Amino acid sequence: MLKAQPGIEGLALFDLAWVGIPCTLVVLGLTVATSRWLLPDRKGQTQRFEDARQYVVEMLVEQGSPLVGKSIEDAGLRQLPGMFLIEIDRAGRILTAVSPRELLQANDRLIFAGDVRSVVDLKNIHGLRVADDQVFKLDAHQSTRSLVEVVISPNFPHLGKTVRDMGFRNHYGAAIIAISRDGQHLKTKIGDVDLRPGDTLLLETHEDFVGNQRYSRDFLLVSQIENSRPVRHEQRGTAGLILLGMVALVGAGVLPMFKAALLAAALLVLTRCVRIRDARRSIDWEVLLVIAASIGLGAAMEKTGAAQSIAELIIGASAGSPTGLLISLFALTAAFSAVISNMAAAVILFPVAIAASQGLGVAPEPLAVTLMIGASTCFATPIGYQTNLMVYGPGNYKFQDFLKMGVPLTVAVGIVTVAIVPLIWPF
Repeated sequence: MLKAQPGIEGLALFDLAWVGIPCTLVVLGLTVATSRWLLPDRKGQTQRFEDARQYVVEMLVEQGSPLVGKSIEDAGLRQLPGMFLIEIDRAGRILTAVSPRELLQANDRLIFAGDVRSVVDLKNIHGLRVADDQVFKLDAHQSTRSLVEVVISPNFPHLGKTVRDMGFRNHYGAAIIAISRDGQHLKTKIGDVDLRPGDTLLLETHEDFVGNQRYSRDFLLVSQIENSRPVRHEQRGTAGLILLGMVALVGAGVLPMFKAALLAAALLVLTRCVRIRDARRSIDWEVLLVIAASIGLGAAMEKTGAAQSIAELIIGASAGSPTGLLISLFALTAAFSAVISNMAAAVILFPVAIAASQGLGVAPEPLAVTLMIGASTCFATPIGYQTNLMVYGPGNYKFQDFLKMGVPLTVAVGIVTVAIVPLIWPF
């Protein structure tokens, strides 16, 4: 959008690092220094999930796993959101109340309890695999499998039989990796569990299972878990090289971001890092519609003179000072980003920034950079950004927690931005 303005070259890929790196360091420092006082220590994470649907799943540390020799804490298994480590089965010796300093060994069986989303995250940790051998007897290729939840109905033909006796995998083409029963943590091995009506099973199965079993009398509910396909670690090197290549092309000015991104996407498909079907499903149409609508709204504000009117108000509030204009624009953009999408906030307020630069007779670059940083400062509300919502529930945070922590961080980022921007992009 900045490049579209006449006589303006725009910004290079890493230009924002001049502001972004200092802002990141300030935010990290403030968070570490003040979070213990500004955020309450809400303990008892496991108790909060007692009323939710919980699963107990057994994971195996593979031979040659990068986790071997690491402590529980160093391996990142200590504080998994929505998931906690109950015990370790080490060659038949049960280790309970596992210390975070306990070193992992090959063939350790780690018993976790947590919600379904956390089970998906656990399966994606490199070096861990589901301990149930039935998973590896499935006919479907690893890359085409996903997780599905089913609820056993009273018409299930194998009620009272154990999972092993009924041959669940052979009958349904699915492997049970966890069972939830009235919120209880079942201590029995999955093969020895006798299935009852109302039991919720977490299955690893082929992609056609939901379509085949959705209307089956055997299950009351059949629901596929979104984004539950296993991570393909063998392709990470190829994907990483493609990403680095895209960044290098854009950074060197060989290709614009749009063309470089299209080229990278095509290479990811051609090298089979991602399937076309999965790529199509990953498109967030709601986000695209919001951006498109925001562009239309921004254009309407410019054509009708609304952007000019708002710019005049901002210039008046800043008493005609360029620095005051940066402060006013940052505050307005951060306020917008707290309640609507940050992309929408940037698109809507961009015409205002351009009109303000023209009205005050200053260069548009410092205002555009301030707008970008302000739109990325979404700390003050849980609805400001997707990652805020991701930690809102599992962290047991309240709305006021975001205000207490987010407002000071926003002010700090604003101070750093207003101090640095004029030094790099003079008025």
